[in-house]
Amino acid sequence: MQCTYTNSTPNQSSRQLQREAWLSLIQQHEWELFVSLTFERDEVPAALARQRFDKWMGTLNCDLFGWRYRRKGKGIKYALGIEYQKRGVIHFHVLMSAPGLLEKISYTRMHNLWITNGQRNPETGAFVTELRNGRERPRLVNGYSWIQRVNQQNGACYYLTKYIAKGGQIDLWLPRS
Repeated sequence: MQCTYTNSTPNQSSRQLQREAWLSLIQQHEWELFVSLTFERDEVPAALARQRFDKWMGTLNCDLFGWRYRRKGKGIKYALGIEYQKRGVIHFHVLMSAPGLLEKISYTRMHNLWITNGQRNPETGAFVTELRNGRERPRLVNGYSWIQRVNQQNGACYYLTKYIAKGGQIDLWLPRS
């Protein structure tokens, strides 16, 4: 199941009501991780940014559930808040959870998948690297990620839904099983 809301209503009280409705919906679920995903470059169009998020999430789903995770009705449950930063670049905030998520996928793997956009060396299978600040690091294609456990369910949900009041967008995806 996927729900999407884009705020185009200028009325502040209407935005507040919509935010409260989304907050109520998102609070019905238990969340494990709160993730922020950024883009380094200003020229990433919205469609490409979303495509890269979908690729990142799809790779994580394949890691957890195998290639046919959708056919099996499985997947990582997520609520995605989409915001535009002051410089006009998209910034994602994601609440996510799934059985085995924290046991099977490391923070480093999630982070490196986002930074490199999943690009790998075809000979070694390792993430593509570059020299930055005198050290070899994963090649920066997308931007950075901040990944942390959710300590306060209500606080994380409240933070995510604030983007409705700012004219942002929220997507909610729930697997069938």
